[in-house]
Amino acid sequence: MRFLVSFFSLILLPLALSAQAVSSFAHVDKKVLGMPAQKEITLEALSGFINQQFKSPEDRARAAFMWLAQNVAYDVVAFNSAAPPVPAQQVIAQTLAQRKAVCQGYAEVFQALCTRAGIPNYLVSGYTKQQGTVDYVAHAWVAAQLNGQWLFFDPTWGAGYVNGNLFVKKLNENYFKVTSAQMIKSHYPFDPLWQFSTSPIKAREFNTGQPMPKAKKPFLFADTLKTHAGLSEFQQLAGTVRRMEAHGADNPFIVSRLTYLKQGLDIQRYNQLTDTFNQGVDLLNQFIYYRNNRLLNTKSPETLSQMLSTTVATFNTVKQQLTATRWHQSSQNLVLLEQNLGKVMTQAQQQEAFLANYFQKNGPSQKR
Repeated sequence: MRFLVSFFSLILLPLALSAQAVSSFAHVDKKVLGMPAQKEITLEALSGFINQQFKSPEDRARAAFMWLAQNVAYDVVAFNSAAPPVPAQQVIAQTLAQRKAVCQGYAEVFQALCTRAGIPNYLVSGYTKQQGTVDYVAHAWVAAQLNGQWLFFDPTWGAGYVNGNLFVKKLNENYFKVTSAQMIKSHYPFDPLWQFSTSPIKAREFNTGQPMPKAKKPFLFADTLKTHAGLSEFQQLAGTVRRMEAHGADNPFIVSRLTYLKQGLDIQRYNQLTDTFNQGVDLLNQFIYYRNNRLLNTKSPETLSQMLSTTVATFNTVKQQLTATRWHQSSQNLVLLEQNLGKVMTQAQQQEAFLANYFQKNGPSQKR
């Protein structure tokens, strides 16, 4: 389950803007608006229709954006109730079934459709500002690569705006295929990587609109992005934390988000350690089962020795990682894990001593 899901909260939609020129995607929009109802029920059906009807990545991205803008209403009730986040797949299913969502639903569905259309993409989290006023509420949008260029898409803001407690549906083309230079004027990503800039701006510059001195060394975002793509989810999260710390937490909202991400890292590290710990416990219990049921002579000395040596090595790995890891907060779970680790390591060592004595007493003829 993606930890990043829980980063996304709710955000108000942009204010109403002036009328816009006729879209150059009229042929795509027409087909999307005439989509058969049975093709809109599930993600599989929706993506299947889009991919069958449109062949270019750009047309497929437009179809996904237009479908969301015309068929999904902003969920003002959920915004006001500050409903807790749910896993991505559940969000997608709810959005398609209820035809309403907050930013996470819009972004998750758009990203999923891009992925199924073969379009490289990333879901981006951050916060926004409108008419110079910063909204310190987490928001989600999508970065997608079309024709070799990374562009931004915000289907939430593309769907309309909120007037009081009412959602007003109004297609906003300004948030379809947005360049990085334009997007940073209204959308600030928590991770500076998603500015797609060699000189990512600081939060203070975003908030005030006043230019600040640039870093002496350029940020090699293209190289970082390439490396990021090959990392595990855990490694990507750790990279996000490192970049945010290096870039500077310029306001309490970013500090809070960074703290939350660090807590997420601790949770994932702890889960990985407990998984390894449990593997060692399973091996130890297996040996003890053989011993208690007088089945040691059914295994070769090599097998029995390997079982215990692997057990000890597994526990040593947990011990090393437990002490070497940079934990961002103390936890009673960590204390309990360390205590239990000491107990099972003692048991494993006792079993090793027993096995050595067993071999001496029983001789080679009893070892098969």
